[in-house]
Amino acid sequence: MGDDFLIRAAIEWAKVAARLRVASTGDDCPLRAATLRLPREVAWCHLLFAAGRPEAVMVRLRGVMREARQCADLPVTGDVFSDATAILACLRRAVQCRFSV
Repeated sequence: MGDDFLIRAAIEWAKVAARLRVASTGDDCPLRAATLRLPREVAWCHLLFAAGRPEAVMVRLRGVMREARQCADLPVTGDVFSDATAILACLRRAVQCRFSV
């Protein structure tokens, strides 16, 4: 994975968030709130990673995961790209199951 992984993920999540805004206007669950915030957080993670702060990337992503109340048992490998991919995949599955977007 290249350095652009996180920015590409932010763009993908912005599209998901846009669909979610239309599909679930009255649902105030934690997963929805976290999903709507995720594009900004992942873009910020891209900047943190570029600045040489991979530990801060994981703190931010795990914070979103806690907010969403999802995926509590993900393994930690210590590799930013592997762990970020696992977190984002888990959240994606949860969003697809809950909101069908």
